[in-house]
Amino acid sequence: MSSSDYENFKDAVLYSFKKRKTAFLMTEKILADIHFQKEINPKEDKERLDALLETMRDNDLVVLNQPKFAALSANGKLAVEGLTDSQIVEIEKGIEQRSL
Repeated sequence: MSSSDYENFKDAVLYSFKKRKTAFLMTEKILADIHFQKEINPKEDKERLDALLETMRDNDLVVLNQPKFAALSANGKLAVEGLTDSQIVEIEKGIEQRSL
């Protein structure tokens, strides 16, 4: 995953936590929210999400990265709270474009 892909999808994952007002999510909910691509490919999408969450864990944004669950770290919670309205609009546009 390129660094620009990581930034885009990292923000989409953080937005998923913000949208659902929680620090603990099932990975299937995250996948449903972020839409990696227009065509749904469950195995490939799950592998991409696992790699993304692993990198987010390495960057101290999530503390729990299990096959079915993810939880925000303290830094992840701060990142979620720090999402600006303009960032949220851009994230939503990206999600919409990938889901059409």
